[in-house]
Amino acid sequence: PPPAQAAAGRVTSMGSVGHPFNCAEACKYSSKPKGCKDGSTCVRCHHCDWNRHGKQRVVAKRSLCTGY
Repeated sequence: PPPAQAAAGRVTSMGSVGHPFNCAEACKYSSKPKGCKDGSTCVRCHHCDWNRHGKQRVVAKRSLCTGY
């Protein structure tokens, strides 16, 4: 089945599967005005907030990820 729309209006990506605890790293482009060019096929999470320190995001994942 195709991924569903997120509550925030962003397209759910393949990387968002398992959000908030088992998803992939955050997508840098999903919150940009043009959005992510890969859309629902993106391998990164479209629900987590991206930050410059991706490695630290994994450690602090619970505080950076927002629920749907």
